Amino acid sequence: GILNCPICGSPAFEVMFTLSDMRIARCAQCALLSGRELDSDSSVSLIYDADYFGRGNAHGTLAGYLDYVGAERALRHQVAEDLVRLMLTRHPTAKSLLDVGCAAGFLVDAATEVGLRSEGIDVSTSAVDLARLHSRGDFRVADLDDISESGAKFDIVGLFDVLEHSPDPRQMILSMSRVLNDGGMGFISVPRYGGWLS
Repeated sequence: GILNCPICGSPAFEVMFTLSDMRIARCAQCALLSGRELDSDSSVSLIYDADYFGRGNAHGTLAGYLDYVGAERALRHQVAEDLVRLMLTRHPTAKSLLDVGCAAGFLVDAATEVGLRSEGIDVSTSAVDLARLHSRGDFRVADLDDISESGAKFDIVGLFDVLEHSPDPRQMILSMSRVLNDGGMGFISVPRYGGWLS
Protein backbone atom coordinates (compact mmCIF):
# COMPACT_ATOMS: atom_id res chain seq x y z
CA GLY A 1 0.00 0.00 0.00
CA ILE A 2 0.87 3.68 -0.10
CA LEU A 3 3.00 4.85 2.82
CA ASN A 4 3.40 8.25 4.44
CA CYS A 5 5.50 10.81 2.60
CA PRO A 6 9.19 9.96 3.06
CA ILE A 7 10.07 13.67 3.46
CA CYS A 8 7.36 15.31 5.58
CA GLY A 9 5.52 12.23 6.90
CA SER A 10 2.08 13.31 5.66
CA PRO A 11 -0.35 10.46 4.99
CA ALA A 12 -2.26 12.56 2.41
CA PHE A 13 -1.36 11.97 -1.23
CA GLU A 14 -2.82 11.98 -4.73
CA VAL A 15 -1.93 9.28 -7.26
CA MET A 16 -0.83 11.13 -10.39
CA PHE A 17 -0.22 8.16 -12.72
CA THR A 18 0.94 4.55 -12.82
CA LEU A 19 4.27 3.61 -14.35
CA SER A 20 5.03 -0.08 -14.81
CA ASP A 21 4.21 -1.62 -11.42
CA MET A 22 4.51 1.65 -9.52
CA ARG A 23 2.03 4.33 -8.52
CA ILE A 24 3.50 7.81 -8.72
CA ALA A 25 1.91 9.88 -5.94
CA ARG A 26 2.16 13.55 -4.98
CA CYS A 27 2.24 14.45 -1.29
CA ALA A 28 -0.57 16.85 -0.41
CA GLN A 29 1.65 18.60 2.15
CA CYS A 30 5.07 19.11 0.48
CA ALA A 31 4.27 18.14 -3.17
CA LEU A 32 7.03 15.49 -3.34
CA LEU A 33 6.40 13.00 -6.13
CA SER A 34 7.45 9.50 -5.21
CA GLY A 35 6.96 5.98 -6.43
CA ARG A 36 4.78 3.65 -4.45
CA GLU A 37 5.15 -0.06 -5.22
CA LEU A 38 1.96 -1.83 -6.26
CA ASP A 39 3.52 -5.30 -6.34
CA SER A 40 5.46 -6.17 -3.20
CA ASP A 41 7.81 -8.35 -5.27
CA SER A 42 8.82 -5.53 -7.61
CA SER A 43 11.98 -3.55 -7.04
CA VAL A 44 13.72 -0.60 -8.60
CA SER A 45 16.30 -2.86 -10.25
CA LEU A 46 13.57 -4.89 -11.96
CA ILE A 47 11.78 -1.82 -13.31
CA TYR A 48 14.96 -0.59 -15.01
CA ASP A 49 15.55 -3.67 -17.13
CA ALA A 50 17.26 -3.79 -20.53
CA ASP A 51 14.09 -2.79 -22.36
CA TYR A 52 13.73 0.35 -20.23
CA PHE A 53 16.83 1.76 -21.94
CA GLY A 54 15.81 0.63 -25.43
CA ARG A 55 12.18 0.14 -26.36
CA GLY A 56 10.12 1.30 -23.38
CA ASN A 57 10.04 -1.65 -21.01
CA ALA A 58 9.01 -5.26 -20.70
CA HIS A 59 5.85 -4.33 -18.82
CA GLY A 60 4.08 -3.35 -22.03
CA THR A 61 4.22 0.40 -21.45
CA LEU A 62 6.35 3.07 -23.05
CA ALA A 63 7.92 3.94 -19.72
CA GLY A 64 11.58 4.27 -20.39
CA TYR A 65 13.53 5.46 -23.38
CA LEU A 66 13.10 4.65 -27.04
CA ASP A 67 16.86 4.76 -27.65
CA TYR A 68 18.83 5.91 -24.60
CA VAL A 69 22.26 5.22 -26.04
CA GLY A 70 21.80 5.56 -29.79
CA ALA A 71 19.86 8.55 -31.05
CA GLU A 72 20.12 10.48 -27.78
CA ARG A 73 23.86 9.84 -27.20
CA ALA A 74 25.21 13.17 -28.47
CA LEU A 75 22.71 15.20 -26.46
CA ARG A 76 23.23 13.15 -23.28
CA HIS A 77 27.02 13.42 -23.61
CA GLN A 78 26.79 17.21 -24.06
CA VAL A 79 24.59 17.51 -20.97
CA ALA A 80 27.07 15.33 -19.03
CA GLU A 81 29.99 17.54 -20.12
CA ASP A 82 28.06 20.63 -19.01
CA LEU A 83 27.31 19.03 -15.62
CA VAL A 84 30.97 18.14 -15.08
CA ARG A 85 31.99 21.72 -15.91
CA LEU A 86 29.37 23.06 -13.47
CA MET A 87 30.50 20.71 -10.68
CA LEU A 88 34.17 21.58 -11.22
CA THR A 89 33.28 25.28 -11.13
CA ARG A 90 31.79 24.69 -7.67
CA HIS A 91 34.56 22.31 -6.56
CA PRO A 92 37.67 23.10 -8.65
CA THR A 93 40.02 20.94 -6.55
CA ALA A 94 37.94 17.77 -6.97
CA LYS A 95 39.85 14.66 -8.03
CA SER A 96 37.09 12.03 -7.85
CA LEU A 97 33.43 11.62 -8.77
CA LEU A 98 30.73 9.06 -8.00
CA ASP A 99 27.64 9.03 -10.23
CA VAL A 100 24.73 7.31 -8.46
CA GLY A 101 22.21 5.88 -10.92
CA CYS A 102 24.74 6.09 -13.73
CA ALA A 103 22.52 4.54 -16.44
CA ALA A 104 24.68 4.35 -19.62
CA GLY A 105 27.57 6.15 -17.94
CA PHE A 106 27.65 9.44 -19.84
CA LEU A 107 28.51 11.52 -16.75
CA VAL A 108 31.30 9.14 -15.71
CA ASP A 109 32.63 9.20 -19.27
CA ALA A 110 32.68 13.02 -19.32
CA ALA A 111 34.34 13.18 -15.88
CA THR A 112 36.97 10.61 -16.89
CA GLU A 113 37.66 12.69 -20.01
CA VAL A 114 38.73 15.67 -17.86
CA GLY A 115 40.91 13.55 -15.57
CA LEU A 116 38.67 12.78 -12.60
CA ARG A 117 38.83 9.33 -11.02
CA SER A 118 35.24 8.43 -11.81
CA GLU A 119 32.92 5.62 -10.84
CA GLY A 120 29.31 4.94 -11.72
CA ILE A 121 26.91 2.79 -9.75
CA ASP A 122 23.41 1.64 -10.54
CA VAL A 123 21.06 -0.93 -9.05
CA SER A 124 20.20 -2.04 -12.58
CA THR A 125 22.47 -4.70 -14.07
CA SER A 126 21.21 -3.66 -17.51
CA ALA A 127 22.31 -0.07 -16.93
CA VAL A 128 25.77 -1.11 -15.76
CA ASP A 129 26.13 -3.41 -18.78
CA LEU A 130 25.25 -0.47 -21.05
CA ALA A 131 27.73 1.80 -19.28
CA ARG A 132 30.55 -0.72 -19.60
CA LEU A 133 29.80 -1.10 -23.30
CA HIS A 134 29.43 2.59 -24.20
CA SER A 135 31.44 4.68 -21.71
CA ARG A 136 34.86 5.00 -20.09
CA GLY A 137 35.23 4.68 -16.32
CA ASP A 138 34.53 2.16 -13.60
CA PHE A 139 30.99 0.83 -13.25
CA ARG A 140 29.36 -1.62 -10.88
CA VAL A 141 26.00 -2.81 -9.67
CA ALA A 142 25.71 -1.21 -6.25
CA ASP A 143 23.87 1.35 -4.17
CA LEU A 144 25.18 4.07 -1.86
CA ASP A 145 25.12 1.79 1.16
CA ASP A 146 27.41 -0.66 -0.67
CA ILE A 147 29.85 2.18 -1.39
CA SER A 148 29.69 3.39 2.21
CA GLU A 149 30.38 -0.12 3.53
CA SER A 150 33.40 -0.42 1.22
CA GLY A 151 34.92 2.72 2.76
CA ALA A 152 35.27 4.47 -0.60
CA LYS A 153 35.06 8.28 -0.53
CA PHE A 154 34.66 10.85 -3.29
CA ASP A 155 35.09 14.59 -3.74
CA ILE A 156 31.88 14.83 -5.78
CA VAL A 157 28.78 12.65 -5.59
CA GLY A 158 26.00 13.17 -8.11
CA LEU A 159 22.36 12.14 -7.74
CA PHE A 160 21.00 13.31 -11.09
CA ASP A 161 17.38 12.28 -11.63
CA VAL A 162 17.80 9.51 -9.04
CA LEU A 163 16.40 10.76 -5.73
CA GLU A 164 12.80 10.59 -6.98
CA HIS A 165 13.23 6.84 -7.54
CA SER A 166 14.21 6.18 -3.94
CA PRO A 167 11.64 4.85 -1.46
CA ASP A 168 13.52 6.80 1.24
CA PRO A 169 15.05 10.05 -0.14
CA ARG A 170 16.21 11.19 3.30
CA GLN A 171 18.18 8.01 3.83
CA MET A 172 19.68 8.32 0.34
CA ILE A 173 20.93 11.83 1.13
CA LEU A 174 22.40 10.62 4.43
CA SER A 175 24.11 7.77 2.59
CA MET A 176 25.48 10.26 0.08
CA SER A 177 27.00 12.32 2.89
CA ARG A 178 28.82 9.22 4.22
CA VAL A 179 30.69 8.69 0.92
CA LEU A 180 31.85 12.30 0.55
CA ASN A 181 35.40 13.25 1.45
CA ASP A 182 35.82 16.10 3.94
CA GLY A 183 35.08 19.21 1.92
CA GLY A 184 33.33 17.13 -0.75
CA MET A 185 30.18 18.26 -2.50
CA GLY A 186 26.95 16.48 -3.36
CA PHE A 187 24.92 17.52 -6.39
CA ILE A 188 21.23 16.62 -6.72
CA SER A 189 18.70 17.23 -9.46
CA VAL A 190 15.11 16.03 -9.66
CA PRO A 191 12.57 16.45 -12.44
CA ARG A 192 9.68 18.87 -12.13
CA TYR A 193 6.28 17.32 -12.62
CA GLY A 194 4.36 19.18 -15.30
CA GLY A 195 7.36 20.27 -17.34
CA TRP A 196 10.32 22.65 -17.13
CA LEU A 197 8.24 25.79 -16.65
CA SER A 198 5.70 24.52 -14.14
